[in-house]
Amino acid sequence: ATSNGFNIFNNKQGTFKRYYKGKKTSLTSNKIVGIQAVNQAIIIISPNELVYYDTDLKTFSLLYSSSSEILNFNKLDQNNFILRTDEKNVLVSVKDKKLIVEKQKSLDALSQKNILTIQNGFIFWEKGEVNLQKVNFQLTEIEPLNLNVPVNSVKIVKDKVYAATVNGLKILDFSKQIVENIASSSESDFLYVHEGSIVNFNENEIHISTSLSEANPLILKNNNIDFNRYVFETQGSLVVLGNKDIRLFDISKGEFIKSSIDANALKNITIKNLKLIENTLYVGHDNGIIEVDFEKLLKNEIELNFFDYNELLNKNIPRGFYDIEKIGASLFVSQPLSGLSVYEGDFNKLINRFTYDGDAKTSLAASTPTKLFYIEKENNLYIASLGNGLFQYNLENQEFTNFNTNDGLLSNNIYDFLNYDDRLYFQSGTGINYFDEGRIKNINQYDGLD
Repeated sequence: ATSNGFNIFNNKQGTFKRYYKGKKTSLTSNKIVGIQAVNQAIIIISPNELVYYDTDLKTFSLLYSSSSEILNFNKLDQNNFILRTDEKNVLVSVKDKKLIVEKQKSLDALSQKNILTIQNGFIFWEKGEVNLQKVNFQLTEIEPLNLNVPVNSVKIVKDKVYAATVNGLKILDFSKQIVENIASSSESDFLYVHEGSIVNFNENEIHISTSLSEANPLILKNNNIDFNRYVFETQGSLVVLGNKDIRLFDISKGEFIKSSIDANALKNITIKNLKLIENTLYVGHDNGIIEVDFEKLLKNEIELNFFDYNELLNKNIPRGFYDIEKIGASLFVSQPLSGLSVYEGDFNKLINRFTYDGDAKTSLAASTPTKLFYIEKENNLYIASLGNGLFQYNLENQEFTNFNTNDGLLSNNIYDFLNYDDRLYFQSGTGINYFDEGRIKNINQYDGLD
């Protein structure tokens, strides 16, 4: 984009080709305000129009003609933009070579020419002005910000606005704290919330209360148990604990129930993970997986099914698991050594192992998958990883999509999922991300996370 035409550089030939105003380009001016990428196309912005350039067909088509001067064309996400002219601000989307106007706001309310994006909207500013304007994404809520001194430049760093003024640097923090710190001093080996009760397992104590700051919680103490050594799983009012044995704690009764499995029945393994799916409790250990009939366990009956790894006889058996997700009759298993695998019915029937083979669409480009989460209405399996971000596997087209820090993740280390109020949240080492209408947003230390 130059003041004298639209230019394309050919890497192979090392040459430029310049396009000027005229019928071929649909441009009425050689001055190019800017360019924006949309899928396999380029949007060319001139003072008078937006022109769609198809990079495959190498053709130009008029996308939008303006009666007033176009100042800029800011990208929000892959298909959505804010178009600014000297008369109005317009939210638009580009679909199928067409520009669709979403919303607009009078320039009387939004006067500054420069736009910066923050987590929940925009900052409008202009050099020499003493006011900034904070606006939501829909351009419906405008908050004037008076700095009292003229502004030279503005930068956004982690949702803080740094304004360079004639009287020095001013910092505005718009990071609204949305995470409440309810118990910064409490320690916990496992915390579970059920129907208004908060249960905290810590060392050899169980605290049951309606809040972690409650002055007099119910405290149960057992000097023979160190909860730091246990792994946990839940179902309703029941908490399942596993170490050398398996125990069940009933929150509603405030006690351990009789149903349990001792170390001898488990063949003296050390439990590394638990996953309860429907009526089966999956017990992971260093050399395999044990299936427990959970309904019978509640009746104090024991029925176990052992799947043990053997290099010669059962080398496809997973040596424990990080997570298991059941989709239909298929069991998807994430495991530190073998990655992501899928079994049919039980762990003797390996169907596929998604070891990365160079094709990021059909194999998993991560060696350390962790938690799994299936959303039925999307038919997508979400796969957390350590170091490679978040993966989405669509079971219909059997293809993977990767999301990482370039797409808005706070970290490429993803540890857990939560689907709440029809929104998927995923936990990383530096905060929480979530999908909102196809965009990745975040909750981090600026929202109250420590």
